[in-house]
Amino acid sequence: MFETVWKTINDEYYDPKFNGVDWAAIHDRYRPRVDTIKDDSEFYAVINQMLLELQDLHTSFVAPGEGTRSSGVRVADVEQKIVIMDVDPASDAARGGVKSGMIVRTFEGKPIEQRLTEVKKSLGNWTNKQAYQFVLSRRLFAGPANTTFTVGLEREDGSHFEGDFNAPHCRAHRTSS
Repeated sequence: MFETVWKTINDEYYDPKFNGVDWAAIHDRYRPRVDTIKDDSEFYAVINQMLLELQDLHTSFVAPGEGTRSSGVRVADVEQKIVIMDVDPASDAARGGVKSGMIVRTFEGKPIEQRLTEVKKSLGNWTNKQAYQFVLSRRLFAGPANTTFTVGLEREDGSHFEGDFNAPHCRAHRTSS
């Protein structure tokens, strides 16, 4: 499968210069990693890392049987804080009370900075900072389809709010002020 993915990009990628990336060298760097992989999830992570080398927002790999969960929110880094920028009105998040302007404080009970570090590590270094920020914000809450994750938020008045995202009903409650 590794060879199929690599060859598909090699033969069909829209940019013959691969966004300035030496695609043959990418093959040589990632191929040995495949031999040391212990399970499918590790394999798919390597494939995704390889594709991230292209620094292309439109090229990705979805593992068989997986989709990507959609939280119904869009976030951005504002003054070094992760802030809810937009909430899909039809989403569980909106029905649960999540609103634009809320500051994300925790992800799965841990400081959001820890999640940011994990996502940044998986993305590696990009030369296109705008594309990097876009992908970073999209991946912050990314995960397998039909899974739930808990996010701790802070409202404008300083009160805290916790919600379970991507659940059949976005459960939310005030946790403290």
